[in-house]
Order: sequence, then C-alpha cells, then structure tokens
Amino acid sequence: MDRLQYYKLPQRTLELPVFFPSISSVKSSREPLEHAKILGALRDLTDKYLVSAFDVDSSDANSEFAEVVRKTSQSGSTLLLDSGNYESFWLRKKDTWNPDRFHLTARHVSAHLTFSFDNQSPSADMKINVQSIVSGWRRDQDAIPSTTIIPIVHGETTDLPLLVSGIAQKTGVNYIAVAERELGATMSERCLSIRKIRAHLDMLDQYVLLHILGTGNPISMALFAFEGADSFDGLEWCQNVIDHSTGNLHHLSHSEFYLLKSKWNDINAPHIVRTIAHNLEYFSSWLDALRDARRNHSYLTFLERRLQPAVFKHLNSTLGWAAL
Repeated sequence: MDRLQYYKLPQRTLELPVFFPSISSVKSSREPLEHAKILGALRDLTDKYLVSAFDVDSSDANSEFAEVVRKTSQSGSTLLLDSGNYESFWLRKKDTWNPDRFHLTARHVSAHLTFSFDNQSPSADMKINVQSIVSGWRRDQDAIPSTTIIPIVHGETTDLPLLVSGIAQKTGVNYIAVAERELGATMSERCLSIRKIRAHLDMLDQYVLLHILGTGNPISMALFAFEGADSFDGLEWCQNVIDHSTGNLHHLSHSEFYLLKSKWNDINAPHIVRTIAHNLEYFSSWLDALRDARRNHSYLTFLERRLQPAVFKHLNSTLGWAAL
C-alpha cells in the first residue's frame, strides 16, 4: 500500500510525516506554560504541538496554561492532547488521575486529536489486551465525540504487529500509536518492529497512520519514517540544542556554542527562545526533506546522505535495505 502523503482533519490537513513538539511538566527545561507561550510566538516555525491533559488539569496555578492552549489551538495550530498518564506516573499521582478527569479536561480543551487513556500495564494475554484497548477507545470516543481518539497500544514487542493491526481492524480507526521504548532495545530492533507493524497494517482495507510515542530525535524520525511510521512526538526540541551541520543533539547548556552560527542568535529575545527557534527551524527543514523523500520514494538516498557512512553501512546490512 502506498504511503499516505496527507492526513485530513476538519478544517486542516497534516502533511506527512508529522512531528508534534511535546509540552510536559516532566523532564522539560521549563514549565508547560512558558513552553506553550514560546511555541505560540514561534508559530511560523511550527503550528503543531502536544500537551498533557494532566498538566492542563493540574491545580489552579495552571489555569493560564489551559487558556493559552485553547487560544493557540483556536488560532490555527493543531493540538494533540495526551492522556496525561506519563505525567501522573512520574509525579506519583496515578491514583488520582482517571478517565473521568481526563474526559472533563479533554472536553474543556477541544483538541483536534487526542490519545486514548491508555493502560501502561496491559495483560500478557493478547485477547484480553485487545478487548481492554478497544473498550477503552470506545469509552473515550463516546465521552469526547468532538475529537479523534487515537488508541495507544502497549504490549510485548513481538506481539505488537498483531495487536496493532487487530485493534485497528476492530475499531476502524485510521490513526494508531505505539511507544518507541516498547519496539526493542536497539535502533535496528525498533526499525524491524515498525516494519512488521506497517506490513500488518497494510493488509487492512484503509491506510492507518502509525504514531511513535516519544520519538523526537531527527535521525530516529528518519529511520522510523523509512520503515513505515507517519507521526511522532517528543521533548528533544526543548531538552537539547541541535547541531545544524550534523543533526546531532547536544546538552542544552551547550546552546550558546551552536547559536554562534545561527541567525536566531541576533534576535532580541531570551536565550531559551533563541535556542528553541534554532531547534524548530532545523526540525522544519528536516521534515520538509523527509516529506520530499516520501513523495519521491527516495528515503534510502536521504538516509545515505544524512547518516555517517559507518552507521549507514551497519543499518543497510543489519536491516537488509538493499533488498527492499
């Protein structure tokens, strides 16, 4: 099945592959409100982002954050709402975060796309796991009919191809998600897992977009897009600084070095804004190049030009790219 070039939503169209910069209260360099304001100010560089329902819901202190999120999405940006289970786990508030609170928050925000309230400790029994994910998706879609609910599939790496395709078939969704961490220990293993998932999805009657949760590294995005993924989110855009000459990520404290050759170093703005603008500009151009490769069926050429020769040779051999 040919790769989809565009994904249509009411009143907007996403060009594929697509990346949603994630805003989170966990493992970020700034508070969600500050990142939301920065992304709102840099809409020319990205008009898509992900926020956590947990962060929107949490405490009266974040009411301004919820308002900024709503205004940004209403002004033309595409909002992807996460269930908030990631934040509730790391902030040790799983016992108080539940589907009802998630639904209330989601109705308040009115996102264009919304991840399901996922079970991160699924049953080892595939049949039970499928039933649980399908029923959870139906519960969420019924409770929040104004948005498209994207089911998140958790499971053993070897089970994922059958799990993902089975859930897509039972629900009829055209967008589904898996976590990068569950695809394998190495990049080669993760690439092969995505290839297998895509092969199973392509047996269905419609094209189903595959989202990879937690993938914000440009090189990872390129590899996964080649193997069959369509959509990504991650925190790398605000956790690191990107070397434009290599695409490699470096510690955020090194940003002053990489801004020396950046046009964003000269704008009148705080250092963090200049760094994020520098990063988002790279993500934008990287994604444009990936979309050209997708359109022209030239992913392999793209990877050969962008990866270090030893890395390309290793992956080409390990993953059998030459035979594809």
